[in-house]
Amino acid sequence: MIRNNFFYFFFFILLIFVIFILDIKSYYSRLILGDKQKVQYLEVSVKTPEYNFYQKLGQMFMIVPNGAELSLEEIKLLRKGEIGGFFLLEKNIKNEEQVKQLVEDIHRQATYSGIVPFVAVDQEGGQVCRIPWLDCAAQAAVKNEQQAFALVSQRAKDLKKLGFNMVFAPVIEKGINPDSFIVKQQRAFSDNEINLALSMITAYNNVDLYPVVKHLPTGLAKISTDPHLTLPKIDDNKLIFLEDLSDAEEILARAKILMVTHLLYPQIDRNPTSASSVFLQDYLRQRLNYQGLIMIDDLSMGAIRENYDLAEFSKQSILAGADLLLVSDQNDFTKINDYFLQATISAKLQERVTESFDKIMEAKKRFRN
Repeated sequence: MIRNNFFYFFFFILLIFVIFILDIKSYYSRLILGDKQKVQYLEVSVKTPEYNFYQKLGQMFMIVPNGAELSLEEIKLLRKGEIGGFFLLEKNIKNEEQVKQLVEDIHRQATYSGIVPFVAVDQEGGQVCRIPWLDCAAQAAVKNEQQAFALVSQRAKDLKKLGFNMVFAPVIEKGINPDSFIVKQQRAFSDNEINLALSMITAYNNVDLYPVVKHLPTGLAKISTDPHLTLPKIDDNKLIFLEDLSDAEEILARAKILMVTHLLYPQIDRNPTSASSVFLQDYLRQRLNYQGLIMIDDLSMGAIRENYDLAEFSKQSILAGADLLLVSDQNDFTKINDYFLQATISAKLQERVTESFDKIMEAKKRFRN
């Protein structure tokens, strides 16, 4: 009798333990991936006092996930609203099902903060084609506006199906210097770059996919230096921009986000274009009256990493007028984060961060359910 009672007691304890383990596993799964339900964001006003400085600052940065699925640290950033979004590289992309799941998880985790994340990818075509099973026709092969529109219309639909809401394209460059890395990679148009780029911008906008027009100031197709490796230096007393300002006005009116690359014009400013108030404020904002978001190309590039303190540079870039900053190496992002946590935050920096945050939140309203 005692033995039977012991058996029943032992079985009961074992059953409770199994239920406990299954419950913990279920809870952990929900914690990591969220409940499998339609991603839906809370209505959040654009200008609201409840966000603290570090949330506003975090919304100005986009980083790359460390792997093919979200880490606990990345989930925390999304849930707390302390990151503006993610952009995917080859290491994050395995197959269609995995990419859709990763992008969906990014959106789902962000619902806890109520702030829609930007989720982007480089899909210019040619050698810059992060998702290889989609069309990878190079910009250099595009000959007319109809072809540009048709090509990107399909590309935009394919990216939208995967859950992306932003694409780093098109490149508004005309292939001039055969030694340029842009030209070698077939990333520049062969001719008629303004009208071809405008057709692509229209096609992306038609499916609510933000095109990020790059790289300003135009000129990477004219020089041989690659900012991924080192800082290009241009000894000229005027910025290489779109040749005709009337063309520039149409690009600037249609493009809601512009990506600024790292170029040094020592005769104009001691700071690179990506941290230059002369370029970002005096030229882009005032002279050309650009009202959209200004995105800074990857701060983890050799152009910046080899020449500047990343954290100080990011601060300088923000003060100069940047709204969004890309950081592909999370170790670099951690250094930047730690720097701001320890720094004295000036009134000017708070004002600039709030200004960019408001513009970002306004842009993200486009994606609300």
